[in-house]
Amino acid sequence: MPVHAVELLPAHMFRNTMLDDLTLKTKFTRQELNRMHRHFRDRNNSGEVNLAEFTEVVAIIFTRTVDQVREYSELVFRQYDKDRSGTISFDEYAMFLSTTTRGSVDEKLKMFFQVYDEDGSGSMSEEEMEKMA
Repeated sequence: MPVHAVELLPAHMFRNTMLDDLTLKTKFTRQELNRMHRHFRDRNNSGEVNLAEFTEVVAIIFTRTVDQVREYSELVFRQYDKDRSGTISFDEYAMFLSTTTRGSVDEKLKMFFQVYDEDGSGSMSEEEMEKMA
């Protein structure tokens, strides 16, 4: 298995590289990402959040109960868990937060469509449309 150059960097330099990269990919400043990363790391030392932890965050963002956001959270979680590991990394988490809290209407609509287009067909089936209601 090849070793990526970034993996050879000391931890603090890897974090700086990751934050610089996320500054370009998200609508957060480096300082905001640094604060979010500390909070994320404090919340879960593994550097990943599972579905239950993610659902709690979604409930806070949308000021709803965990039960009210559970189905939506599962759909979003699947969308952002690109590697299907059962957890979301900090960069996947930051991308979600960037889109939901600071994304344009078009970015939010695109995310919304991708979340409900479960089969990735690029169109909505009747069944997928019913889940939105």
